[in-house]
Amino acid sequence: MRECEIGGVAAERERGRWSGTSNSIPFEIGTPCTLLVDDCVPVPYGDSNADSIVDLSDILCVLDGFTSVFDRCTLGGVDLDPCDGDGLVDLFDILAVLNAFSQQPVSCSAACVPPPSPSMKPDRSSFTRTGRRGRPAVATLVTERRAGRGGEFVDVDLYVTGVSDLRGYQVAIDAVGAGADEVALEKITVDRQRPDYAFRNRESMEAGDLVDGRLAVALVLGGVTSTERSYLGTFTFRVPAEASRRLRFEFRGDGSSRWVTSTGRLLDVTTP
Repeated sequence: MRECEIGGVAAERERGRWSGTSNSIPFEIGTPCTLLVDDCVPVPYGDSNADSIVDLSDILCVLDGFTSVFDRCTLGGVDLDPCDGDGLVDLFDILAVLNAFSQQPVSCSAACVPPPSPSMKPDRSSFTRTGRRGRPAVATLVTERRAGRGGEFVDVDLYVTGVSDLRGYQVAIDAVGAGADEVALEKITVDRQRPDYAFRNRESMEAGDLVDGRLAVALVLGGVTSTERSYLGTFTFRVPAEASRRLRFEFRGDGSSRWVTSTGRLLDVTTP
């Protein structure tokens, strides 16, 4: 992440903490961050594109950086590990952004990164139409209740039908209806061995966020096109035995669920 000083560049150089080539100097949250090279903004650790949230876009940025593509984020923004950067984008940076998405504890402080230039930001003003004759793709949920150790569980399988050039997706599922406030998310999984898995036999990375109930999966390179119904992942919820059978599960709105092409455009996907 791009260099921002606290207490002066000269002092950092004297202490040997800033070499002029490292990518960040950690700072305490709430401490003013003074510009060294370009404008920079304090962001959460892992927020590669400086939009104040760690999400699918940041995962895609790091994967792009791994292949030396920096059209949406800077090298400094995706060089997450070690904390002060090493000038390389490798497996450790990929793991770092996946952990940040999952809200795993990290030893690095928040940092300052330069916001991407306007030319780096993908144009999301219009959606890419997919499916036959330009119709949007369709996402669906299939639920199955089962008894298990410690109570009753509901497995919610996620599917999408009719995608074109799908590179990554971020989905969030919520329980809705009577008793929804007593439902607990137990785990998020992706069965890579399923023959209908969207990214089967492709190199992909995934992360599940049990805190905010999100799943993100992305291909390292390229995208997939399919007219068939493709499996995306499974959310497993623990539900109280007395929960109403009218309890249902839905895709969360407010942009929490999104599908992205290999060029960074949002796919037009309808949800129930």
